[in-house]
Amino acid sequence: MPCICDVRKVYALNVVGVIPDELWTLTFLTNLTVGINALSGELPKELGNMTDMRSFAIGSNNFSGPLPSELGNWTKLEQFYIDSSGVSGEIPSTLAKLPNMATVWASDTELTGRIPDFIGNWSKLTSLRFQGNSFDGPIPSSFSNLNLTDLRISGLSNGSSTLAFMKNMKSLSFLEIVFRSCLLQGNCVQKDFDIKNEVGGVSKRAVQRLFTARVSENYLEIHLYWAGKGTCCVLVQGTYGPSISGISAIPMLLGIDAKPYTFSYSEMKTATEDFSLANKLGEGGRIWNSL
Repeated sequence: MPCICDVRKVYALNVVGVIPDELWTLTFLTNLTVGINALSGELPKELGNMTDMRSFAIGSNNFSGPLPSELGNWTKLEQFYIDSSGVSGEIPSTLAKLPNMATVWASDTELTGRIPDFIGNWSKLTSLRFQGNSFDGPIPSSFSNLNLTDLRISGLSNGSSTLAFMKNMKSLSFLEIVFRSCLLQGNCVQKDFDIKNEVGGVSKRAVQRLFTARVSENYLEIHLYWAGKGTCCVLVQGTYGPSISGISAIPMLLGIDAKPYTFSYSEMKTATEDFSLANKLGEGGRIWNSL
């Protein structure tokens, strides 16, 4: 009887380059973990020969290209970690044949297309992370078949989604559904911000952004969203969201040259219709309603 090989230790060792072809000949491999290295190249179709694979982890590397369709041969697969791995493209339809899938972490990649409906048939799935990709919406209604404990999705576009699929998820303990956007008064003003590119490498200077918004209903609405871009593992395992040190709002009165909150007599007279009693709100300094 052939021995069943189990590889666990090529993890966070700063291994560089392409994985040797000899690895793909280990057809009895059940666990491959090569996360947090600098491995590159495309994932070969020969991966499909490793049909005993239970856990596959390649997160935080520099791979490229699509997921090979031959991964559909991994019918025993339970854990699939490809977050920040560099893979891209659509999820192969052959993955519909993976009935034992329990954990899928695929954040911060360039997965595209629709989130497949067949994921709703992965009846053993408990944790699904699809943050920071380039998926088109909506979230499949087939998700109502799942009983997830951890669901994280962001970066959806070109389609509206509802949360109706959640009604049967009695065990859900963590939910994060974020559409890739930074909104100011309902308008997207920042998308896929990369602080490393902004500062050109290592820098201690603050990165400032100035946006202008029209306030018409007495409040300013700001939404700051982390869309899952960036690693969750380097330097240590964790959750790395936005680094915001401060927000300031400076009032600007359109069409008035005076300083904010400072009005001339003629401006107040005009605004209150010559201090009309109909616009009077109260005593104690006489408060008027301006138009």
